[in-house]
Amino acid sequence: PGAFQTTCVKNPSTGSCPAAFVTKLNPTGSALLYSTYLGGNGADSGAAIAVDSAGSAYVAGSAGSTNFPTTNGAYQRTLIGSTSAFVTKLTPDGSGLAYSTYLGSNSGSTGIAVDQVGNAFVLGFGNLAATSWAVQVGF
Repeated sequence: PGAFQTTCVKNPSTGSCPAAFVTKLNPTGSALLYSTYLGGNGADSGAAIAVDSAGSAYVAGSAGSTNFPTTNGAYQRTLIGSTSAFVTKLTPDGSGLAYSTYLGSNSGSTGIAVDQVGNAFVLGFGNLAATSWAVQVGF
């Protein structure tokens, strides 16, 4: 099976591995199609998942790692505050990232949905006074 991240990045202070993971099982639940870690060396947790028609998994959660995996061209490539929400789109076979980004400052994601054309809709919480992207006007 494929995996984007095959080893857990341990926290240097505690030696623990507080990472999110994503696992895809076959239709009968009898075999792994892929399973991958998703995180850096801080406390990262997945909270929601959605899948598009091509089989790509969209994962949302909270990242406390300064080295959480982000992709080139991502909306936000740097952790701001102690935690940031994250949104990651895995390739259909789980072996790579189509995109991955932090979202906001001192924030987290609690839900995600994907429409027919692949737009991700993310539900979350955060320090919105310090997060100017959370509200866009003038459209």
